[in-house]
Amino acid sequence: MIMITQSQSKSAGSLSVRAAALLLLLIALVGNGCLSKPSLRTQIFAFQSPPAATAASSMGVVMLRSVTVSPVFDNNSFIYRTGPETYEIDPYASFMATPGEAIGIAVRARLLASGHFGNVVEPGSLAKANQLMEVNVSELYGDFSQPGKGTAVLSLRITLFRVDNAGNRRPLLQKDYSRQIALKKNTAADVMAGWNEALNEIVTEFTGDLPGGPRS
Repeated sequence: MIMITQSQSKSAGSLSVRAAALLLLLIALVGNGCLSKPSLRTQIFAFQSPPAATAASSMGVVMLRSVTVSPVFDNNSFIYRTGPETYEIDPYASFMATPGEAIGIAVRARLLASGHFGNVVEPGSLAKANQLMEVNVSELYGDFSQPGKGTAVLSLRITLFRVDNAGNRRPLLQKDYSRQIALKKNTAADVMAGWNEALNEIVTEFTGDLPGGPRS
């Protein structure tokens, strides 16, 4: 038979009281958020749109007919590369419009701001365009696969046609453009800023490739 002395009983009771107190303290701390991580909030992003140029060149009117995005990256939510063949979708960061629409709006704004065209219109516009442009996006993601070396990746192909009065099209330019912009932090906001910078550089390079541009 095991005998429990009075001192042992008091010790056990004291431990029970301490355990209960610690449990209550833990509940209070969790309730006040002291031990919890900061709550994640949903963020919605759009490309920046620069103001239109005050003076335009004589290249006429261009219609941006379509912007298509590879099905791999055609997702409103941001996509991050985490390994050679692995990707993650960020449920808390997304575009305000579809990726194709978001990039289309940004490309039109940048082409207008470049001053190389008299106008940049959408399909269905009553304005007569003498040039037609197509954009195909092959890469659109944040690359976090290398620790401490995050980048915003944007790759696309731009095709430009000359359209005559009969509606016939003649290719003027077709080129692939790609940028990888280093990130200061691996955050959705930094990825969006990187895509903005990448698109600015791509449109600048494209306008330099135009017939009559500085590289002609």
